[in-house]
Order: sequence, then C-alpha cells, then structure tokens
Amino acid sequence: MTTLSIKSSAASGELQKLKTKYHYYPEISHALGSVNAGILLSYLIKVREVNDADIWLSSKVAAVRSITGLSRVQQKTAIKVLSRHSLIETKRAGLPSIRHFKLNARKLTEFLMGSNEKEAES
Repeated sequence: MTTLSIKSSAASGELQKLKTKYHYYPEISHALGSVNAGILLSYLIKVREVNDADIWLSSKVAAVRSITGLSRVQQKTAIKVLSRHSLIETKRAGLPSIRHFKLNARKLTEFLMGSNEKEAES
C-alpha cells in the first residue's frame, strides 16, 4: 500500500479535510499491467472488506469516479482487464441500468499469491 507523507502542515491540514481516504496497492497494478485496473481492484477490495461479505457491489460510474478519479472510459478498460483475469464478475441490473461487480475471492487469492511469487523470484 502506498502512503503519502506531507511535510507542510498547511497541506497536511487540507488533506485531512478530504472526504475520501483511499487505499491503493501498486503491486496489483504491476501484476495486472494496468494502473487503472489496479486502482479499480483496490477500490473493490476495500468496499468488500468494509461490507465483510461476498456480495454483488452496485456502483454508478460517477460514484466510482468520485472515489478513484477514473473516467468512464478508464473504468471500462479496467473492468475488461479484471474480467480477462477472472478477478471480477459483472452484470447490469435495474432501471436505469446500474453496474454490479462481484470479486472472485478464489481467483483473487490465486492471483495475489502468483504475483507475490513472481516478485520474490525477481
């Protein structure tokens, strides 16, 4: 996980006012070969941890953008990468249609173990 260290007390104070504190795991981005997919997956992992359940997560494009900074196009590309690796399942439901994600916990564990092994070999 990457943390940000701010020396200026003024900047530090302004950061404390921000609503969203977001965890990002750069190792995931390196293993996926996509920063955007790593950002989205880090977000989905955090949401799943907060809910402490294996559930479908509904998320509008604007909501994900406000938290991750990813545009609609960046989200779409990230979803394709994560789906290709079978790390997430996706579906659309409701009117208007809303995206739903479900993490594949088994594949995620296999993926993370595999990426850790590759880094250890390097």
